[in-house]
Amino acid sequence: MITVAILRYIVELDNMRKKTIRLSVILVFLSIFLFFFKPVYIPSYNIGNKLPIGFIYKCAYSNNSPKTGDIVSLKYAGGSVVALAELVANPNDEIQIEDNNIMVNNKLYKTGNFRSKTSYKKTKLKSHEHFVLIYDSQFDKISDFGKTSKNRLLGKLYAF
Repeated sequence: MITVAILRYIVELDNMRKKTIRLSVILVFLSIFLFFFKPVYIPSYNIGNKLPIGFIYKCAYSNNSPKTGDIVSLKYAGGSVVALAELVANPNDEIQIEDNNIMVNNKLYKTGNFRSKTSYKKTKLKSHEHFVLIYDSQFDKISDFGKTSKNRLLGKLYAF
């Protein structure tokens, strides 16, 4: 009788160890995932059949350069606010905005919802500058635009 109770206790301990190991593996995986990715909710991001959720890959630009057209997460307003922005031009590109048209290296840059009463004279970006269109919190219209440096780019958006 005592041996049966001891055997049950040993089996119970073994099951608890397995559960603890599983939980530990899940927590480690989740911690690593959240270190590299930041989940974001984008209310009106409806390009094609994509869901309004995505992840900012924080290490996307640690070894690679951003590409024109990337949707990036950007430290904005002194670093306390994070915004989503579309990368329009890279270092050493020429940028000009006139009559709601964005020209990059004398070619029209197509973006669906850009409306600006402001003109932006033809400017060559410096070797550390990028030009971005900053979206509002609903990701349905462009609220601002301008130059930024690579160190303000937090990562690239991957939407599902």
